[in-house]
Amino acid sequence: EKIEFRAKPEQHNIKIHVQPEEKELIYADHIDVTVDHIDAHIENLHYSEEPKPQYSEEFKSTQNAFSEPFNIIFEVHNTGSQALKADIHLQYINNQQPSAHEELFPIEFTGDQSSNHSASDDNTEKPEPTLYTTQDDHTSGSSESSAVKTSSYTDYIQHIVLHADSLWIQLLLAFLLGLLLSLTPCIYPMIPITIGILHGNGQRTFIQNLLGSLSYAAGIATTFALLGLFTAYAGAQFGSLLSNPIFVSVFVIFLGYMSLTMLGVVNLYIPSFMQKQVNVQSSTFGPYLSAFVFGAVSGTVASPCVSPGLALILGIVAGLKNAFLGFLLLFMFGIGISMPLVIIGTFSSSMHFLPRSGQWMEEIKKLIGLLMMGICVYYVQNIISEEMAAWLFVAYTVFISIYLLLDAQASNGAIRTIKNLLLIGSIALTVLFGVQAYEKSMFKSTPRSTTESIHWLTDLDQAKQNAQENNTLVLLDFYGKACSICKAIDKKIFAHASMQELSEIVTFVKINGNLPEAKDLLKEFNVRGFPSIFVIHNDQTIQEWTGDLYNMTPQEFVTTMKQLHQKHQD
Repeated sequence: EKIEFRAKPEQHNIKIHVQPEEKELIYADHIDVTVDHIDAHIENLHYSEEPKPQYSEEFKSTQNAFSEPFNIIFEVHNTGSQALKADIHLQYINNQQPSAHEELFPIEFTGDQSSNHSASDDNTEKPEPTLYTTQDDHTSGSSESSAVKTSSYTDYIQHIVLHADSLWIQLLLAFLLGLLLSLTPCIYPMIPITIGILHGNGQRTFIQNLLGSLSYAAGIATTFALLGLFTAYAGAQFGSLLSNPIFVSVFVIFLGYMSLTMLGVVNLYIPSFMQKQVNVQSSTFGPYLSAFVFGAVSGTVASPCVSPGLALILGIVAGLKNAFLGFLLLFMFGIGISMPLVIIGTFSSSMHFLPRSGQWMEEIKKLIGLLMMGICVYYVQNIISEEMAAWLFVAYTVFISIYLLLDAQASNGAIRTIKNLLLIGSIALTVLFGVQAYEKSMFKSTPRSTTESIHWLTDLDQAKQNAQENNTLVLLDFYGKACSICKAIDKKIFAHASMQELSEIVTFVKINGNLPEAKDLLKEFNVRGFPSIFVIHNDQTIQEWTGDLYNMTPQEFVTTMKQLHQKHQD
């Protein structure tokens, strides 16, 4: 096994045996061993072998590195009187993958002994060490006895992907990882687009819906894989297209035109040379090819979000020497991300169960058109100021109100009543959005007002200076304006009142990664997507998160930051 973990019960003299693979270099200065409990402390950490100077292509300098098997030896002491369970975190960087590797090992103090001494100080007979390995098939299924404890199913799949020997297993796990991460906010804007594109031609059979949805998902996955490969090999920011004004303008014009056709404002124009490909009656494969093309065009919508799973996949791809295998891995991840859209595209035509009235079909198409127009507004806000975006939402609700007012006059019965109720709601939203837009225009707010519980700096050098003067950690948050998971983390974690507890021990700095002046920082921290969140102490990164921070509770985050601060006190 590459890594073995040995611990003497109760006293917890720890030995982690590491066996580098062929041509692998493990950098000694980038090995970090921590324990995640406030009462547990690591002492007397040392290595069984001396690292040797090796030139590193990654760091462009000579680094002390291990290329032969070695042991990491240390003691863990329980300074409290109560029983505790904790995890030992081993993080290291090697020359084979750009991202840090992490292994977790559980330890337990029963509380019967103080455990404030090392095993070498105890002359009584000690039990034989217990052996754990990172790939032990005989360990218990419980998190306490597993050598590698993970905080979620996503983390568990990530770990297996890293250690799987079979490409087929990696592809399957990449698919499952994408499927799990499809439940994040990133995929929500795709739902009305999917329904509008796949069901714009009316009722179709189940098989036609399924094949069309699969073709659409394949198009999304293809774009996803191509963008991912570009990111991994060229260092570009995944999803940065949605911060490019030219691309967003073209995309919004296309989507806006489609929404107007759904509303019946304009007729969908199909060039004569494409009609055979789009018309279901005139071609067997045409509609599926069209769905694939639409999927490929729409595939950038979910791309701004970088989850821990996507960061992992990109890291693996960057380490592969075979671009085709990397493409397959990213493609399967994209298929997993797209599965909810396949289900929605296949079964969303539940209108088969409604009364077969043409009016129902038309009303559903109008609703989809309004939703698609809302998606246009959502993406335009990425390239305009916050004040303009606020007034754009007002214009959107005004448009809905006028459209419902005119459209209700041509309806009767229950449909007219429903539209009048929707009109009242739309007018109320217009007033609400109007007040908010007026306040934003008259009283300039900070760019990230949702995080008012934290005082954010925007200059990293200033943040480091403040941290040095006040003996605090630095939390550096790279975000993208088009990143919905970034906004979700802001709302769930950083806007929480408990962040006030960190005001004395953490200096917060937030960098918009879409700005040209952030280019050097993105390269320095090897940022592959947003969000990328780093905790820094004395110019050293001691903790890193991506979208996985969303899985934590605010109090868990506060506790983690307090433990990191206590550990790195001078």
